[in-house]
Amino acid sequence: MHPRWDSSENFFPFPEGQPTVTGTNGRKMNDWFHELPVLWMALLVFGITYLLALGIHAAQREIISALEAALDARRQRIIVSLTEVNAVKWACLYLQALCALLAIAFVHCDDRLSSLLAMGLFATGVSASVLLIAAHDRPFVGEVAVTPKPLLQIVSDPLTKR
Repeated sequence: MHPRWDSSENFFPFPEGQPTVTGTNGRKMNDWFHELPVLWMALLVFGITYLLALGIHAAQREIISALEAALDARRQRIIVSLTEVNAVKWACLYLQALCALLAIAFVHCDDRLSSLLAMGLFATGVSASVLLIAAHDRPFVGEVAVTPKPLLQIVSDPLTKR
């Protein structure tokens, strides 16, 4: 036995010395690992190390896949935030609204009051549609932009800090 593992040394701060537990065969239970042959001891240490390495690699793979998913979601949000409605779509919307207003005016040309009311209602609907499209065109730029204020309030709130 190695002199460092000699049972005469006092490893524990017990006043009566190191406690020993004997098994059914009369050997001390705390010496089972040290009494193994070197080959078996090496195999045991290697096996435990190998199992730990497998667990570490599995955890690393899970962490990497979670990080890749988070980065992909971030990239998708950035792409969506940079998209915008091009000029052709705006021109088609305004042309369609103009054609519809002209059709309403021609249908109601004999009664000026009903023509004015119908055109006013349709123009209000078109303007609301244009406002919604403009607001969602570039959500983080402009007068009706989405700001990070609600998220900053949650982060700075002392009740939600962990």
